[in-house]
Amino acid sequence: MEDPAEGWESEVTIVRNGGFRMPVDVHVMFEDGDRVTERWDGQDDVTRFSYSRPVRVVQVVVDPEEKIVLDIERKNNSWLDRPDHRGSWKLTLRWLTWFQSVLEFFALMG
Repeated sequence: MEDPAEGWESEVTIVRNGGFRMPVDVHVMFEDGDRVTERWDGQDDVTRFSYSRPVRVVQVVVDPEEKIVLDIERKNNSWLDRPDHRGSWKLTLRWLTWFQSVLEFFALMG
C-alpha cells in the first residue's frame, strides 16, 4: 500500500448511512495540494475510488458544498489524515485563562 519510492496506492471508501439515495460530489485532496472531484451516484451502499499517485490522500470530503439538506449528520462527511486539534487547544487555553483568573481572585481576597 505504501512505498514512497514506488508511489502510493490509495483507496477511498465511501459508505452511505441511511436509506436516502442521491448523487453526491466527493472531493479527494492529495498531499501535493492536487484535488480530484468524483461523482458518486449514491445508489450502492458502498463505493470505492482508487488512486495510484506519487503522493498519498490526505483529505476526503463528501458533499463539500453541502447541497444535500437532508443530511442530518454532517460530521461524518469528511476524513482528514491528520486531525486538526486546534479546537481542543482553544478550549484548553480558555479553561486555563479562567482558572488563572480564579486563582488571582483568591490571591487578592487573602
